[in-house]
Amino acid sequence: MVLKTEAGGNRASLGFVEAVMSAFKFLVEEFSFTCVRQDVTFVRFESNCAFVNVYHGRVSFELNVEIGELTASGGLPENPFSIGEIFHLVNPKEATNYHPYQVHTVESVKKFV
Repeated sequence: MVLKTEAGGNRASLGFVEAVMSAFKFLVEEFSFTCVRQDVTFVRFESNCAFVNVYHGRVSFELNVEIGELTASGGLPENPFSIGEIFHLVNPKEATNYHPYQVHTVESVKKFV
């Protein structure tokens, strides 16, 4: 069995970047974030002190979001919190049922991003 780990093929046709830019435009418009990186499975927003990573798993096709503080020098490793970890802190009882959505179609990408 061959496991493909590179994004490509028809991944761009799923419209992930477009869905993220639309769903997360509030970061830019209301909180002064800037989109600093985009590819078919990853979009990153940064403000002067924080970052938000939105990604579509290259193998798993799971959607996820990470939020973290930008490091001052850029040399220190980032320590982001996933949306699952945040959910667990806010509502531990309900978080036990949380699983990232796996999306494989244009419609599911739009719906769940």
